[in-house]
Amino acid sequence: MPKVGQGAKRRGSSWLLLVLLGLGLACLALPETAAGGLATAWIRSYQGLTNGYGTTGLITLDSQGNVFVIQWGDVIIKYSADGEEMWVRSFSGSASAMAVDGQGNVYVTGGMQVKHGEYANSDYVTVKYSPDGRQLWMRRYNGPANGNDGGRALALDGQGNVYVTGGSDGGESGSGCLTIKYDTDGRFLWLHRYSNQSGSGSYGIAIAVDTQGNAFVAGGGYTVIKYSPDGRPLWVRRYRGAATALAVDGLGNVYVTGSTSESQYTSDYTTVKYSPEGRRLWVRKCRWTSPDPCKQARAIVVDSQGNILITGYSFNPNWLSAYYCATVKYSPNGQRLWMRIFEPSLPYQISDMTSESLGKVRVPDRDRAATGAFNHDSQAPWLAALDEAGGVESSSSSSSANTMALDPQDNVYLAHIGLLKYRADGRWLWLQYLNGLDSIIPLTSVAVDSQGNVYGAGGNLTVKYTQTP
Repeated sequence: MPKVGQGAKRRGSSWLLLVLLGLGLACLALPETAAGGLATAWIRSYQGLTNGYGTTGLITLDSQGNVFVIQWGDVIIKYSADGEEMWVRSFSGSASAMAVDGQGNVYVTGGMQVKHGEYANSDYVTVKYSPDGRQLWMRRYNGPANGNDGGRALALDGQGNVYVTGGSDGGESGSGCLTIKYDTDGRFLWLHRYSNQSGSGSYGIAIAVDTQGNAFVAGGGYTVIKYSPDGRPLWVRRYRGAATALAVDGLGNVYVTGSTSESQYTSDYTTVKYSPEGRRLWVRKCRWTSPDPCKQARAIVVDSQGNILITGYSFNPNWLSAYYCATVKYSPNGQRLWMRIFEPSLPYQISDMTSESLGKVRVPDRDRAATGAFNHDSQAPWLAALDEAGGVESSSSSSSANTMALDPQDNVYLAHIGLLKYRADGRWLWLQYLNGLDSIIPLTSVAVDSQGNVYGAGGNLTVKYTQTP
């Protein structure tokens, strides 16, 4: 005879198992939670045909939260905010830059292989697509030499006009920085070619438009050109070094960043600010100690307070080594507010990163232990894999931050191997990686919407994360 209460205990155990099972199923239905309140909303993979050329992993958003991605340089994909694939278009060439206007139209520029006579070279090609993916217009430009021409950067103004800059073969005049303006319907408005004093070696690498419709172009050799809305060059300024990015603030000041060299094997971030009239207001060099002597800024943005943020990486030109990703913030008058250095040393089997406490970082992994710590001098994490005996394994990885985005609170998001977030005051918040089947998928571009959702793209993958407090 069973003792009194045994049946009740068995029934209670059964109910407990059912509750636990229900909770387990509920947990499986929840999105994957990542570092610091970050959760994976969706991941999408493109498996279609591609020529594999051009810039891959470019990402941008429209005002409705739809996501536009360039995969492998010649495929443009639109996803809804929920991750539904809305359309896929093959770009007529190799894409280099993309922008979306207030109506949700998307513009892409790059180079297109065309045969002129005996040889095939590239032309500028710029395409506008409607929100539903219809090609509204395509414009090509072939330079006077029938040589290699190609768009590298693109910007829009408040009227929907399109500005494209890049490089163009001018024949006897050499290669030059060529900038073209089209109206929103694709009508040609103006074109201007600029060659440096040697007549060659100059090309447009970045472009921005101020609130008055003036266009600013950064070219080779730290050249900055300001154009009026009707295409007149208003001023040209030069600085020694190699420019890589440009931004304009709400007052019409322009900032250009890149690197300058003190010797053959060393270089530093260098940022120059010009007034709307072209006066050089300040120059700032960013130096830090690292095993890699060459530093190159790659991206620049201006926040809502007029502060300037620059990010990039260091490298050693003589051998392969880990890239150190450095981000610096300046006030409008050039005062350095903070600088943070991310120092990676990653095994390529690392999974999501979680923060146990401020100042310590843990990276769980199914095959090996991994640990990390905060670099208290720079307020950013470094990582290292541990072998079975607890020693540090040598490993190298690239952490070259190529793009940067700000949310409405001026928090900073970087794309490097994964995605990295700093608070507006420079405090590190989280680091997130995207795992493939047997390696980390490098994320090369980042975007943030008005709700604080974070988007990354790289290779053939696009990911959306949601953030919780």
